[in-house]
Amino acid sequence: MFPTFDYVLQLKDFSDEPQSYKDLVNAEIKYCNQNVDRIYKKAEEVYKIGTNRNHPLAYTCCDFKLLEDKCLDYPSQLTETMQQIATTNED
Repeated sequence: MFPTFDYVLQLKDFSDEPQSYKDLVNAEIKYCNQNVDRIYKKAEEVYKIGTNRNHPLAYTCCDFKLLEDKCLDYPSQLTETMQQIATTNED
């Protein structure tokens, strides 16, 4: 579980994958669809632990607040990187 922006997500084309892998992915999708409420509830519980560094299980979680902060920095970092690439290509 980590934060991201929709515009960086890509759909995966499974047409060239072996049938056994497609079957596995389809089984996982089916499980997720059948258990969506439980999955969201568990994700919220884990998030609460990961955002409370005083929780006894916090050491087992990512620092979600740090990940969220870094995610918010991503667009500006991407812009800076693109500007650096453009400047380099001009030389």
